[in-house]
Amino acid sequence: MEENKNIILDLNGKKITSSLGTPFTNRGIFEIADSSEDGNGTFTNTYSTTYIYGIYNYNNLKISGGIIEVINNSTSSYRVYGVMNDSATAKLEITGGKIYGYNNTSSSSRYTYGIYNNSSYTAEASVKITDGVIEVVSARSAPAYGIYNANSGFIDVEGGMIKSSSKKVSFGIYNANTGTINVTAGKIISDDVNNSVGIYNNTNGIIIIGSKEDGIISTTNPEIIGGYIGTTTKGVGLYNKKLGIIYFYDGIIK
Repeated sequence: MEENKNIILDLNGKKITSSLGTPFTNRGIFEIADSSEDGNGTFTNTYSTTYIYGIYNYNNLKISGGIIEVINNSTSSYRVYGVMNDSATAKLEITGGKIYGYNNTSSSSRYTYGIYNNSSYTAEASVKITDGVIEVVSARSAPAYGIYNANSGFIDVEGGMIKSSSKKVSFGIYNANTGTINVTAGKIISDDVNNSVGIYNNTNGIIIIGSKEDGIISTTNPEIIGGYIGTTTKGVGLYNKKLGIIYFYDGIIK
């Protein structure tokens, strides 16, 4: 999608497949929607290449419905990205639908991302989620990230579910740099057979859980889960590694 273009792709319950490494590159305003009654319209990319994307976003992207799947069934050394948010001012809004990433790679250095946010936009949320599902699965030895916040961007989670699983290590949200993660509602789940973290704060970023504005304390929402269900293993709900700041107002971490 070129600059100055405003395009809505209504999947309308249909199924679309791609044979391109990057099937959608957005430089304008782009929305994925699904007006069908079941809301099960699906776009699937199964192309085999080093980097496999669903949508590569440089500007304004909204996902309001439908299913975006990026699937690597090969054991080759490929990386999977549901959505790449990759410019200083790139913005992504999710109000519904599902992003699903699956990677069967046998390489431990080829990761799986639901959303890779490289935006440094802070005037408002560079990624805003009010509903929908983000799910990533790494079937072998590679890490899985529901959301990877690579830069100083602001991520606002107000609902929906983020789930990651791997046989290596998995993260619901990974805050790699100086970004801010604000979670006021929804569910974040990370599970694998070795190590899993609900939210990981790697350097001196800021993590805010819940809200103090309404004066009401909830012990159930948001919900952050780290650990493999049914097996005794290493699991952490919230991990603050270095000089990061954590504000915990509401919800449950387990």
